[in-house]
Amino acid sequence: MRESQGRDGLAMRRGRIAEWGLLLLLFAAQAGCSWAGVRRWSDKGTPTPEEATQAQQTIEHAQEAIDRGDLGTARVELIQQVARTPGSAEAQQRLGAVYQLEGQMAEAKDCFSRALKCDPDYVDALIGLGQVETQEGDAESALKRFETAIEIDPHRTQAHFS
Repeated sequence: MRESQGRDGLAMRRGRIAEWGLLLLLFAAQAGCSWAGVRRWSDKGTPTPEEATQAQQTIEHAQEAIDRGDLGTARVELIQQVARTPGSAEAQQRLGAVYQLEGQMAEAKDCFSRALKCDPDYVDALIGLGQVETQEGDAESALKRFETAIEIDPHRTQAHFS
């Protein structure tokens, strides 16, 4: 009898663990996350763990180049990453930021727009696109982008500042 209760208790615990795992997975998917920290990938579906890890490493390396002021290296790495994973909103947004820093506003605008097609709630892409629109003199559209970014993440100071 005692052995039967022990097995039943173990089965219940395993069931609860499975429920929590499923709940966490659904929560992450609803938030637009992939398990490796790369934002939504829309074209090829979910990346393999190896692809996601490689993409995240490339994006982080490109960000390090941006931080060092080596925009050329960052641009090349991000162009290659976008070619491999065109549905990665994060890669598109980072490439747009590089183009923006280089003063290539048309290219930046295209990248930010593609990022928002992949993930319409991507705050950094909304802010970047709003900044480009401001520089182009389209204050009305830019203000809408900033307001949307603030609605999504009211604590993002860059959206308020922009």
